[in-house]
Amino acid sequence: MMVELDAKSGRIDSIFSVPAGEWEAILNIKPIETNYSREGTYSSDYISLEGEKLQTANGNWKLKGDTLYLTEDNKTTAYHFRWIEGKAIFRAFLDWDNDGMTDDLYTGIQIKK
Repeated sequence: MMVELDAKSGRIDSIFSVPAGEWEAILNIKPIETNYSREGTYSSDYISLEGEKLQTANGNWKLKGDTLYLTEDNKTTAYHFRWIEGKAIFRAFLDWDNDGMTDDLYTGIQIKK
């Protein structure tokens, strides 16, 4: 996962990066487990390093062309989506730093199990 803060302005303020294999050490949780149903729903479980479920996020998904729409709590985020050899790559502008502007470029990868 990588987030480039204020990327939309063309002047990246900072980068938050979690390299492959370092998720648990940096975020102090296990990798998020997301399941997508054929019916268009998904759920993401956030699990502590000790195996305790911390929270679950639920929503709906829809794929149109190369855009994946994830809707949770009546908020829809559109991700540019690519599927490459068992890996889903998501990219979108989000408000990662909570400054009220969707100008932070998020790139995440999910691996199919």
